[in-house]
Amino acid sequence: MKLHAFTAAVAAISALLAAPAQAVVVVDDFNTPQNFSSCNFPGFSYQAGDMLYGDRLFSGGCSRPAAGGGITVAGGLASYGAGGISQITINGLYDASLPPGSGDAKQAVDLTQAGANDRFAMRIMVSNETRFTLSVASASESASLQLDLPVTAGFVELALPFASFSPASAALWQGVTSVSFQIVDTTVSPGGLFSASGEIDFIRAVPEPASALLLALGVLGLAARRRSAG
Repeated sequence: MKLHAFTAAVAAISALLAAPAQAVVVVDDFNTPQNFSSCNFPGFSYQAGDMLYGDRLFSGGCSRPAAGGGITVAGGLASYGAGGISQITINGLYDASLPPGSGDAKQAVDLTQAGANDRFAMRIMVSNETRFTLSVASASESASLQLDLPVTAGFVELALPFASFSPASAALWQGVTSVSFQIVDTTVSPGGLFSASGEIDFIRAVPEPASALLLALGVLGLAARRRSAG
């Protein structure tokens, strides 16, 4: 009986630890290729694929024409860059009504996955000081989080709790109809030119790992009490 109880506890822990992986909502793993070569506003590039809603829209603008630049998505990585310009803004949008003007009904997605998820996770590398803004919207409200990212020598892991977005209610995360991000280089002095580049590995809505671990430890403790009592 003791062995059976311990085996059951191990099985329960395994199930709990497996739950976060099932709760992950992929906003974009950047496995669907796409090129956005224009840095002149207005310009956009739409792509359907294996991300949130199956839709991705890029747009961008420069205050003067660039010698080269844009966004390339390939092999699980989004690479952006532009040179010889005085300003760059890159926008990425995931929206149930894409492509623009299609008139499709918006779909609402519960990013919390019934309360399992409480944050966004992403990996990013930037070559210039960058202002990164992540935004979400439902049919009735929206919220955003702005970060000023320093230059990174390699990829950095970011955890962006839902609770840090403003303004936002709990209901927003249960009925999200769009997720978007904006990248703006902040290093330009007046009249100066720069070359901006960076890479994004993934953007996902995920659970807090510690929550699953605490639950697992609780089950293990309960199993230990039962074994000692037996």
